[in-house]
Amino acid sequence: MEIFFGLLVLGVVALAAWLLLAWSVTVRSVRYPPRQALARALAAGAPLDPSETDRNTEHWSFHADDGTELPVWTVKGTGDGPVTVLIHEWGHSRLDWLPFVDEWLAESSQVVVPDLRGHGDASGFCTLGRLEAEDLVGLIKSLDEEPVRLVGCGFGANIAIRTANMVPDEIQEVVAVNPWPTDVNGILNRLCMSGMHVRPPMAVFATGLRWLGTNGLQISSLQSGPRISLQLHDGEDPAAILSALGRDDVTIMSAGTSSN
Repeated sequence: MEIFFGLLVLGVVALAAWLLLAWSVTVRSVRYPPRQALARALAAGAPLDPSETDRNTEHWSFHADDGTELPVWTVKGTGDGPVTVLIHEWGHSRLDWLPFVDEWLAESSQVVVPDLRGHGDASGFCTLGRLEAEDLVGLIKSLDEEPVRLVGCGFGANIAIRTANMVPDEIQEVVAVNPWPTDVNGILNRLCMSGMHVRPPMAVFATGLRWLGTNGLQISSLQSGPRISLQLHDGEDPAAILSALGRDDVTIMSAGTSSN
């Protein structure tokens, strides 16, 4: 009997240790995305830096309130449109936007492409939108130029909408390409699609997600302010997003190849 209880206790301890390890790996995987943009660009034969193109580009860094450094490219536009800020997907970086910058030059006074915290060459770690939107508000204010168009892909689309909610008077338009869903299973699927190396058990992931918080991903009502264009992959139902936005004037299009 003593041997049985000893084995039982050992099993419980081993299970607890495994759950703690799985939880820790899950949280760390979300907070520190894989930095594989350079490898993707090399594999695709894409430019690795704006200097490899003929674009008029400024390299600079924005420092968030907590000291996090966000590297930024600013490309001079060829039109008289708004400042366009391109916001990348989780696990991606500004480098993933580089092949698509030309699509926005003709209708922008300048195109601004930052690395989000914890991505690319930025310092810090990902907070699932909790601080990323605040970073973008600070970045927009530092530009001291209006109006602004926000173009976000995936995770970046949720952040774009959240940022527009924070400073609606400064944003002319939001282009949200394939925003993330906000349910636990949907978030896990998007993380795995975007390069997360592990797929934890749902119970472990749900616990980790509760600890990390998902408020930064939530799509809130944006009943006035900027125009909104929603780009979704074929077959995706926009009903939940439209309901959350509280708007009946959203332009809905099929997501093209510019979603990075």
